[in-house]
Parts: sequence; C-alpha cells; structure tokens
Amino acid sequence: GLSEKAEEHSGWTDGKCTYCGKTCSHIWTDDRCSICGLIPKEVGAFIVAGGEQNTDYSYSDGTLAIRTATALSIRNAAPEIPTTDKIKINSDVSANITLTGVNIDVSGQENTCAFEIAEGSTGEVTITLADDTKNILKSGNDCAGLQKEGETGSLVIRGETKGTGALVASGGLNGAGIGGGKKGAGTNITICGATVTAIGGSSAAGIGGGSYNEGNNIVITGGSVK
Repeated sequence: GLSEKAEEHSGWTDGKCTYCGKTCSHIWTDDRCSICGLIPKEVGAFIVAGGEQNTDYSYSDGTLAIRTATALSIRNAAPEIPTTDKIKINSDVSANITLTGVNIDVSGQENTCAFEIAEGSTGEVTITLADDTKNILKSGNDCAGLQKEGETGSLVIRGETKGTGALVASGGLNGAGIGGGKKGAGTNITICGATVTAIGGSSAAGIGGGSYNEGNNIVITGGSVK
C-alpha cells in the first residue's frame, strides 16, 4: 500500500518524488507529504495527487475523468509500462493538470483517445509537463493523441520551472498529434515551454486539425516543438 511505500521512501527516483512529481525534501506522514501537502492515491493505472476522488476526479471503465479545476498531478503507477487506461476532461472544466510520467497507448483501439478534452468544451485547460519527466499519449484511429476539438475553450501546454519535461502525442489514422480527430478542428492551442513532439496520423496535422479539417489560433512561444 501507499503507507508502506511512504515509510520506506521507495517512491523516490533521483531525488524526485515519483508520486507527486516534485523535487524537494519530502517527508511522508500518513500518506501525506508534509512539504507539498498532497495525498497520492492509486486510481486505476494512475497515481493521482491533489483533489478528492469522486469530487474533483472519478474513475470508471478504464477512464480517469477530470471534473473540476482543482490542481491535480497524474502519472502512471508504472511509467515505463504503457496502460490502456485513458484520461478525459469533462465538458466546460478548466482543468489544471500536471503530468509527471503518464504513458498511455490505446493505438490498438478504434476511435479511442489517450487524453481527451470533451468536444465543444468551453473550459480553459492547462497541462504542465513536470521537469525531467516523459509523457506519452498514443491514440487509436480517428482520434488525436491529445484531443482538443471545437471552436470554444482553450488548451495550454507548458513546461515546469526548468522546462525539461517532455510530451510525445501521437494520433491514429486521421487524427492530429494534438488537436482534432477525424473531421475535427484543432483550435486555441498554445505551447509555451518543455519539449513537445506531435505526430499526426495520415492526412492530419501534427498540431491542429484532423483529416478533412484545419487548425486555427495555434500559438508556440517557447520550448522545443516538432
């Protein structure tokens, strides 16, 4: 359980707490870090820190659903092993997510998104890539790796303090790396730091629209993007 891991400090890698993804002198008491105050929980294939389960996020049928704007930190329980569990941000939620080692591969499942913002959402979503972490999102055919469709709402992807976090987002056939799935527009997307690799499927953009559609208001202000 997490209590045993906390006592043994077995969740540490190179001075970084692998539960909340922060680099500092964490001291664990009753599963809570006394420095950052986060309580990590095992939720499906993920470790989630921050918020309350069934209030700020929920888990059902292999999907971690983000329900509020409360800041959350998410990683795989085993970051080196891909999971088929997925992440979805519910409609109109201005989510604040830090990825600290997420590895999702649903490329073998038709019309399935690794990470999806609900279509047409008005939420202003911010995703922070924790320093020194690699995050991988691979979606199935007709879906973007990180899917943000519709003319409303926004997505900002940014680096943490050092800007050394990385994201590789791969769309399936017809899906953008980041943006729209098949016939979906990818709009209002900003990247401002870290290393982002966006790989679109056939006939789709790396960042922007899926096949048969286009991207609008794509802004890149820093980091390494390819």
